[in-house]
Amino acid sequence: MLVESILMMFLVEAAPTEQQVITRFDRQSAFSKSFSISQFPAVDAPPTISKITKVDQPAFIFKFQCDQSIPAKNCELAKQGFQNAGARIAKVLNIKETIVVNAVYHSLCKANNYMNCANLNRTLGQASASSYFPARVVGKSDYLYYPQALVKQLQKKETLTYAPSDIFAEFNSDFPFYFKDSGLPINRNDTDFEFVVTHEMTHGLAFDSELVHFANFYQSLNLATSSKYLAPLPFSQGSGQASAIVTSTSPISAYDSFIRQGSNNFLDLGRRMTQFNGKKMTVAEYVKAFENSGDPMTAATAAYKMAVSSQLKFITSSNLEIPLNSPDSFAPGTSVVHVDPSLANTKDFLMIPAVEGLVGQKLDDIIQKAGGSEVYGPGIIAMMQTLGWPTKDTSAVASIEIGKSTASSALGVHTRLAVLMLAAWLFM
Repeated sequence: MLVESILMMFLVEAAPTEQQVITRFDRQSAFSKSFSISQFPAVDAPPTISKITKVDQPAFIFKFQCDQSIPAKNCELAKQGFQNAGARIAKVLNIKETIVVNAVYHSLCKANNYMNCANLNRTLGQASASSYFPARVVGKSDYLYYPQALVKQLQKKETLTYAPSDIFAEFNSDFPFYFKDSGLPINRNDTDFEFVVTHEMTHGLAFDSELVHFANFYQSLNLATSSKYLAPLPFSQGSGQASAIVTSTSPISAYDSFIRQGSNNFLDLGRRMTQFNGKKMTVAEYVKAFENSGDPMTAATAAYKMAVSSQLKFITSSNLEIPLNSPDSFAPGTSVVHVDPSLANTKDFLMIPAVEGLVGQKLDDIIQKAGGSEVYGPGIIAMMQTLGWPTKDTSAVASIEIGKSTASSALGVHTRLAVLMLAAWLFM
């Protein structure tokens, strides 16, 4: 079982006098490395619909913010670009509950007080899920992280309190973007804004991993002695990162659970990793103890080997094998969570890790050249369906169970990897 030993907050029965609660994990911003928690009583609701028949509300609502120093015309073009990207996704996915996107268009260099601008000026931006729920598909045993945007679409008996937004999207006004509604031709160094926004929003819809490269994440604290393992991060309570007390460990994501390499898969390895119980240790003690934990560490090492194998695959429910980006040197924020670069000239180009060869091309032209008709190709559609997203090809809605805990449980803050710096032309 993935979470029976450590994530007891999700699985144990509450004592008769204790109220059960549902925990929501909230990211503070698109670039945040921290999650805060929100808890509310676990109350069952009447059964929800099992099929989508009609959408009576917008698929996306964008709460748009634009820096006041940016010309109003450019702000309008960016705002329309977000809306166009949402419309592209809504042509493929059947979205019955509106997805709220907190969309920001500003200078990343200025927002960072003009520090580290050389790197920030090469960063296109990021979109990520704002909140997650621990959940499992009805009939399955493993609790996984599901982004709020997807949870809203799925059938469940629990009444949930949602965070105000489902996706954080933040894009760099200093970057040379092409805006379709400008009426201007695309320049050779421009990147189509809708291409990047659609790509990044897809990460926020479920294209997301919970396996973290400890050596990179804890680099400033020098906690990890090995650079070749991946594992879920702990939740902790306390002011100092190294001295905070561990209360629990996150599960892997729904996306992780479908990834294989040969006979190995992240789901089985995740179950083995979460057998390690590091509760009540400091984070520094946790990392050291995990590295000496025997089989959990062996599983974490195997996960790293999978991620750099060049043979990593996402296996869809229809048994399609979608090659994933797995270079021989692990790249946080790039490895695992993108399709292989070899798909750049196919209908499934959207989720490649780098835009390089597609700079200076309009998104519509890229789709047409690949022989496609929509922004998602057949492989990406199959991946989204496997993750639980209803699409225009199927109206069935999966049923999930939300993880619960006792009201006395306290998780604390969960810090996880959020990559800010990218080489030129890399997505996030």
